[in-house]
Amino acid sequence: MAIRVLIADDEEAHRRKLRAALEAQPDIEVVDDVRDGEAALRVARDQWPDVALADIRMRGMDALEFTRQLAGPKVRRPVRVIMLTTFALDWYVYNALREGACGFLLKPTRPKPAVEGVRIAATGATMVSPRLAVRLLKQMSTRAAVARGKAKVDEDEPLNEWEIDIAQLVAQGRTDAEIGDELYISPISVQRRVVEIAHKLGVRSRIAIALWAWESGHVRRW
Repeated sequence: MAIRVLIADDEEAHRRKLRAALEAQPDIEVVDDVRDGEAALRVARDQWPDVALADIRMRGMDALEFTRQLAGPKVRRPVRVIMLTTFALDWYVYNALREGACGFLLKPTRPKPAVEGVRIAATGATMVSPRLAVRLLKQMSTRAAVARGKAKVDEDEPLNEWEIDIAQLVAQGRTDAEIGDELYISPISVQRRVVEIAHKLGVRSRIAIALWAWESGHVRRW
């Protein structure tokens, strides 16, 4: 069955380019392309695509609110939202991931990364452009350093020590197999515990778990 995709971008030329690249693929169907956030939300709720490619600076609706309504922790049938962004929007990158975005692509978006991003997102995985990942890690490192400087006993810590160990390894980019080797459990057990951690934190993705681990000061080094 084809992966159903919605495109939301106020740049018509960029929108057409993405649509042409995606529609050329036998396993991808573009349900619509729109120019603003409110239209995108209406189409998404009517068509309920598998993946939405959305400009982080959409007109008509804040991109974070768009993501929250389609992919937030309380959404029963989440859409996989990939944000289209530029280097200058680190704050949006960080917060959109926390709101449920599953990944980011840099604009102008080339056809091959767009196609690969849609396929990755459809599998449930998280994808972030490597250059954006480096910037994001630097930002998280700074936040973690500040958090460690203000460290105090937190009686409301949502995770137990075992879960914190797993969250730390997720934040270091370890795979399920690598985490299993480190903690002497099976990859399947790791997957199960990652799902439980995400539920406790009220997030959906591994990268959101990583953001929490860095921001809360649990990651001591990279």
